[in-house]
Amino acid sequence: SDLDGTLLNSSGKVSDASADMLNKAISSQKLFSVATARSYDTAAELMKSINTNAPAVLLNGALICDLNFGKIYHYSDISPQTASMVFNIFNDHGRTPFCYFLKNKDNAASVTLEYISPATPFDKEFIEECENIGSSIERVDNFDFERPALYFTAMDTEKIVLPIYKTVKDLPGCDVTLYRDTYHDGYWFLDIFAAGTSKANGALMAKKIVCADIMTAFGDNLNDIPMLNAADCAVAVSNAADEVKEICDEIIGSNDDDAVAKYILNYSL
Repeated sequence: SDLDGTLLNSSGKVSDASADMLNKAISSQKLFSVATARSYDTAAELMKSINTNAPAVLLNGALICDLNFGKIYHYSDISPQTASMVFNIFNDHGRTPFCYFLKNKDNAASVTLEYISPATPFDKEFIEECENIGSSIERVDNFDFERPALYFTAMDTEKIVLPIYKTVKDLPGCDVTLYRDTYHDGYWFLDIFAAGTSKANGALMAKKIVCADIMTAFGDNLNDIPMLNAADCAVAVSNAADEVKEICDEIIGSNDDDAVAKYILNYSL
């Protein structure tokens, strides 16, 4: 399941009712985990009340890992040359991004979010949120792209991020996605990662790792569409974007109705 806008309620939390239902489903041998743009630190904190038993797909597929212990199954990093070009494109547009770096190739908890300077009040809010939950975040003078760079992200108005998106999307060696922020009207996320990286490929890899026969995927936003298309059964919450609903097999209740957890608990072949 996607997290924000799908499994998480409008307060950005997993409700107690959802956690209880998911744990019951997991105890009955159903496999469950999450696919999200979030990092290991934030996803692990949000999911700490749930006994996930399948690999998590994090950073939009750039990191596949065990959410309980941080074991890394797979990661995709952007080449130093491509990462430098992406960073220069941001600079050319007067914007600096956040970037996730992997410091220990065996431990997902070593992924550190780095930034040079917050560009907007939203950036400052994001930094404060990460610090409050104990996420690994660090202010630096420059990015060192000799280390594995997993993922660039920037949050801003469409006017700011759309020109960057249009330039980066034609750059070889990386893929890019642009989608509306779930919690802030008028703001968009711009995410950039290694070519071939996606929630879809990450979810299929997780499916293979646990030897699952069927994958049901839940989502609400545009960046969920590749994963939903790759699933055996695609399910949209009722608050999902229209483009998401159009490609799904089923539409269930909203993220504030514990709809994902109810569906999983009651699912049977």
